[in-house]
Amino acid sequence: MGGWLCPYCYGPVATADGHATISSVGETELWHVACWTSQHMPHVVEEVKIRMRRRARLVTAGTALLTIVFATSSFAAPHEDTSGQGASSITRTDDKAAKTPSTTPDNPADAATDPSVEHPIPRDKKDGKLIDEKYPVLKTWLHPVVKSPEPYPTLSQRHFGAKRHFGKASRVERKECGGGHCGVDLHGPRGNPIVAVAPGVIVKVERRRSGGDGMSGRYVRIQHEDGSLTTYMHLDSVARGIDMDTKVEAGQQIGTLGSTGVDSHTPHLHFSLQLPNKDNSKKWINACHFIDPAPWLVRATVIDKPERKQRKAKPTS
Repeated sequence: MGGWLCPYCYGPVATADGHATISSVGETELWHVACWTSQHMPHVVEEVKIRMRRRARLVTAGTALLTIVFATSSFAAPHEDTSGQGASSITRTDDKAAKTPSTTPDNPADAATDPSVEHPIPRDKKDGKLIDEKYPVLKTWLHPVVKSPEPYPTLSQRHFGAKRHFGKASRVERKECGGGHCGVDLHGPRGNPIVAVAPGVIVKVERRRSGGDGMSGRYVRIQHEDGSLTTYMHLDSVARGIDMDTKVEAGQQIGTLGSTGVDSHTPHLHFSLQLPNKDNSKKWINACHFIDPAPWLVRATVIDKPERKQRKAKPTS
């Protein structure tokens, strides 16, 4: 057989080098060995990553310490005293330096590995304001995947704007998504609770397995108080009572993680963020554009279990 694509990273897999398995729906899949390990042995892989990060930080810290020692030794070397004050002037200088707080991070490697540094808050192209100043709900997000082992995917194929070269997804192009992926694929175990990232009202529920377009599967769309919208696709199930005009709270379960409606059968949540084309407008639910949710996903709080609140939205006059 030939022409296999890995269900995890969507890259081509050579038959002789892949890991063959049977999916949950009875179809044969061929994975990259590394992708299989990453998806099915997350704790082992995460432990290796943690050890590698610790080693890198130790090396960086050691190098920084040697640099400081060398610099200190150079400045502390004796100089000819022409002031007549002797060593006392050096002592006062050192005391002053000791009282001045340092602005250098304790561990420079922390800044390099901080995901919030890699994904800064973007600004609006029209007025230059920070996006989450205009849409403050974004600042208070909870992560949509309960107990997420990977708050943000490391594989670029799962990022916003990633190109799709196979199946129906490759035929969907949106300008604001760079002609590629209009969301972020968040992996996790099938059946894992999916929760609302912030309070809002349900504006769309799809319970058909393949979805209306044969791609989205079961999904829920929520409009939040500031007009922003979040969508949760490929759900295995939609929670009971999640219907149109249902008001949900932050952290309330809206469904379970699955693989409905997609070409790949690897369970994951396709999560997307949309903002209205007219600032803070709640009337233009279908007149909106996609934006990369990465800056707020990496800052979101991961919770251990969903809240269990459910209320109907008050009718509007």
